[in-house]
Amino acid sequence: QLVGLPPSSNAKSMSPDSLLAETLGDVLDRVTEDKAKVIGLALKDRAGILMAGRKADAAYWLVNRRWITSSWYMERLPGYVRAYNESRPIDAYAGKTWNFLLPKDKYHLYRPDDYEHENDDYGLGRAFPHRLATRDESSFDRQFPCTPYGNDATLLAARLIVENEALGGDDVTDLLCLGLSSNDYLGHQYGPYSLEVEDATYRLDRQLAGFVDFLNVHVGEGNWTLVLSADHGVAPIPEFVTQLGLKRKRNPLGDLSELQAKVEARLREKLGPPNQKKAYVLALENSQLFLTRNPEVLPEKQRAAARAIAREVVLAEEAVFAAYTADQLDADEPSSHPPK
Repeated sequence: QLVGLPPSSNAKSMSPDSLLAETLGDVLDRVTEDKAKVIGLALKDRAGILMAGRKADAAYWLVNRRWITSSWYMERLPGYVRAYNESRPIDAYAGKTWNFLLPKDKYHLYRPDDYEHENDDYGLGRAFPHRLATRDESSFDRQFPCTPYGNDATLLAARLIVENEALGGDDVTDLLCLGLSSNDYLGHQYGPYSLEVEDATYRLDRQLAGFVDFLNVHVGEGNWTLVLSADHGVAPIPEFVTQLGLKRKRNPLGDLSELQAKVEARLREKLGPPNQKKAYVLALENSQLFLTRNPEVLPEKQRAAARAIAREVVLAEEAVFAAYTADQLDADEPSSHPPK
């Protein structure tokens, strides 16, 4: 259950229950016999939780402008986190205007600022300056992560944790996992060649420099290590890629319902009509195709053949480079045949 929100909140329960592998924090906790402190922090719940792991001391993420956690880790927020939330630190960013950090001639200007194919899902606009809603407007909560201020808030909360948990204060190595989630939001909204991402990167450089100075004071220069990583990159906006001389297509598989129907038709051709007037294919989404597990529709003895048939149909698509069935992924040895 969530910890740090009123019972009336409709936010989803969260935990690392589905995490099967050990994280770095889990291993550190094990080899230090539970003496290491391991804490995850990010605007996104999945980032804070999955970086820290199953055995972490805490994982925090932002909901309704409050840093919260899960009963997996604790039954009550630490006093310093509760006090910080009560000071409403996120409200300080409401109504702010995000403009260029540097003189405009310092930017690369890959393409126009107001680019028609950028997203404006949060009402921030496609061009500078970007003004956030006021604290009384519900749209602010959606806008805030998609600005560099989200990283500001995360690193400020990180300082609070370092100080109050005395991270790095003894001979046992501690681990603080920080997810700078605003980079993710910005990449999705504006693309990697946007002025927004470029400006946010310059700001992040300064934000991290400030955090480094903080660690030197509170942990001690030479007593800590900073490691930078990422969970994924961001693809350029497809319509912009043509300007780089590359092939592009926003939806390379076309209408997914048509491809799903094509797979269904081939399965019916090879296996016969399914029983109970149901379908063999349950869904085609996020580059994954799911077949029914209903034994009365697709008997278990036919499932491997059905997966192989579906794979052939998908591989015939020009945009598909490789496709693998569950049987191939479950095999003890990696597939040796060419993907296509």
